[in-house]
Amino acid sequence: MNDRNLIEGLFLNGDIQVLCTTNTLAHGINLPAHTVVLKSTQYFNKEKGTYMEYDRSTVLQMSGRAGRPPFDDTGM
Repeated sequence: MNDRNLIEGLFLNGDIQVLCTTNTLAHGINLPAHTVVLKSTQYFNKEKGTYMEYDRSTVLQMSGRAGRPPFDDTGM
């Protein structure tokens, strides 16, 4: 079992109540999060050497992880 599977399993079982993640949260992870807090809406672009804003759809995907059926009826 790799670290990711272990942590996801512990979170699903309620053994871990807070999960800190990268922007991979926006890409297909279906975990029962009631609340999602975004530290920033920017990322560092190595090629340009500067911080850039995530596009709107990525921010919506990250925040939309809260309150996902069938895990929760509400979310923030």
